[in-house]
Amino acid sequence: MNEPSSYRNGHVLYIDTDAQAGITGATDFTYAGFYPRRVTFSTMGCDVIMGVWNLDMGSLDVRHCTDPTSTTPLQGGIRLIDLGLKHIEIAIPWHGLYGLGEDEERVPAGAKLRFIAAIVGGDNSGAYDAMPNTSTGVESIRQRRPR
Repeated sequence: MNEPSSYRNGHVLYIDTDAQAGITGATDFTYAGFYPRRVTFSTMGCDVIMGVWNLDMGSLDVRHCTDPTSTTPLQGGIRLIDLGLKHIEIAIPWHGLYGLGEDEERVPAGAKLRFIAAIVGGDNSGAYDAMPNTSTGVESIRQRRPR
C-alpha cells in the first residue's frame, strides 16, 4: 500500500479572494469550525479554505470561511488526489469562489487573489511548513503559542 505519509499531515490552502481590499476575511483559525489550527494572519484575510487530512479524498473539502467559526461549503469545482504522486488538485469555478450565479463568470473588477499553502498537524496544532514563507510582499503564517 502506498501510504501518503507516515506522519499523518493535514494540507491546507488559504485563499484571500479580495486582496486588493486589505484585510477583510478571517485572520485567526485558532477556534475555527473547519481545520482549527493555531494559525493567524497579519497582512491578509482568508475568504476560502481548502483542507485535507493525510491525502484522504473523503476528508477533502473547500469552504468559505470569512467567519472561521461558521464555514459553508463552496459549490462546484473538481477535487482530485493522486496517492501515487502524493498530489492534490482542485479546480474552483469563479461563481463558487465569488458567490456569483452559475451563469455569471465575471470576477469583480480589480480582484486580486492571494494564496498560502501549509502542511499542518492535527486539530489545535500549528503549521509545520508554509509557502510563501516570508511576509515581505506576501503573507506568512504565524503560529499562536498554546496558553
